[in-house]
Amino acid sequence: MSGAIFALTVNVTVALLVALTFLIFSRTRNVSPGVQWFALSFAVGALTPLSEILVRATPFPGFFVATSFGTFCLAFLLMAHGLAVYYGTKLPRWLLPGMLTASLGGRAVMWPGPRNSLPYELLYQFPFALTLALGGGVILKASRHRPLDLLLAAMFFLVALHFLIKPFAAVTFGSGPTARDYIGSVYALISQSITGILLVGTALSLLLVVVRDMLDMAETHADRDMLSGLLNRRAFDREAAKLLASAIARKSRIAALMFDLDHFKAVNDTFGHPAGDAVIQAFARHLHAQLPSNAIIGRTGGEEFSVALPIADGAEHAAERVREAMALQTFPEIDPRLAVTVSCGITESTPDDTLRTLMVRSDSALYNAKRQGRDRVMAVA
Repeated sequence: MSGAIFALTVNVTVALLVALTFLIFSRTRNVSPGVQWFALSFAVGALTPLSEILVRATPFPGFFVATSFGTFCLAFLLMAHGLAVYYGTKLPRWLLPGMLTASLGGRAVMWPGPRNSLPYELLYQFPFALTLALGGGVILKASRHRPLDLLLAAMFFLVALHFLIKPFAAVTFGSGPTARDYIGSVYALISQSITGILLVGTALSLLLVVVRDMLDMAETHADRDMLSGLLNRRAFDREAAKLLASAIARKSRIAALMFDLDHFKAVNDTFGHPAGDAVIQAFARHLHAQLPSNAIIGRTGGEEFSVALPIADGAEHAAERVREAMALQTFPEIDPRLAVTVSCGITESTPDDTLRTLMVRSDSALYNAKRQGRDRVMAVA
C-alpha cells in the first residue's frame, strides 16, 4: 500500500468516526439540529478519499473523479449549513445551492484542461476554500464569540487558506499526468496528509464547541425548575448568597422578597393540577415582567417563590406591581372562575446577615401578610 493510499484510508476512517460521534450527540436531548448536519457533512466527506482510492482501483476512473470532487463540495456546503443552523445565522436560500451548482459547473468546464497548470489547480481548489471561509464567516457573524468559537472560526479560515496554497504545491511537485496517476505522486501524499490533519483539527474544535454547549445546557437544566423556568432552590441559594456577600463587601444592602400563592391547594383541589401548573407558569411570567432584569428569582417551594434584588430601594413598589398583576390574571382557557392572589414578605439586609437570617426575616414578613388577610405586601426591618 502506497503512502497516499494509506493516508486516504485513514481519512475515510476518521471521517466516519467523527460522523458517528456527531450522530450520537444529535440524539441527546436539547442539542441543536445543526449537529445532525455536522454528522451528515463528515459522512458525505468520507466518500471523497474513498473515491480517490477507487479512481485507481476500478476501471471507471472518470466516475470516481467526479464523485471525489462533488462529495467534497457537498460535504463543505453541508457543514456551512450546519454551522448556520447551530449558530442561528441566516443564509440566503439560494446561496448554498448556487455555490454547489457553480462549483460543479466549473469542474465540468475545466475537465479536459491540463493538469499541473496553475489555472487548473486554482479553479479546482477554489470552491473548497470559498465554502470553508463561508463557514468561518458564519461563526464570526453569530452573536456569541467565546474562545472556542473563535478557535473554530480560525480553523475554518486556516483550512481555507490551505486549499488556496495547494495549487502551488501541485504545480511544484506535480499531481500526475492523469487522475489515476495522482495516487502515486509525492503531491498526493503531502496533500492528503496535511489536509487530513487540518480537517481532524477542525473536527476536534467543532467537537469541543458542541461538548461545551452540551455541558452548559446540562448545567442550566440542573439549576432550573422545569415547570416555571426559574432557578430552583439550590441555584437560588447559591446566587443569592453571592449577591449578599458582594453587598456586604460594598457596604450596601439588598432586598429579599418571599412570595406565596394564596390558597394554592384549593386551586389544585378545585380545578385540577394542570390548572395549578398554569397558575405557577403565569406567576413566573409576572415575576420576570415586573421585577428588574438583575433580580435573582427562584421557585423555592411548591407555591413559594424567593427573590433577591441587588438594590433594596424600590423593592416594595416592585413587589406591589407583581401582586397587582397577579390579581388581574385570568385563566379563561381553564375556567372563568379561576383567580389567584399572592402575598409577599420583604426585608432588607444588614451587615451581619447570612442568607439564612435574611430569608427567615422575609418569611416572617410573609407570615404577617398571610395572617392579615393575604393578597398584600408586608415589610419588616
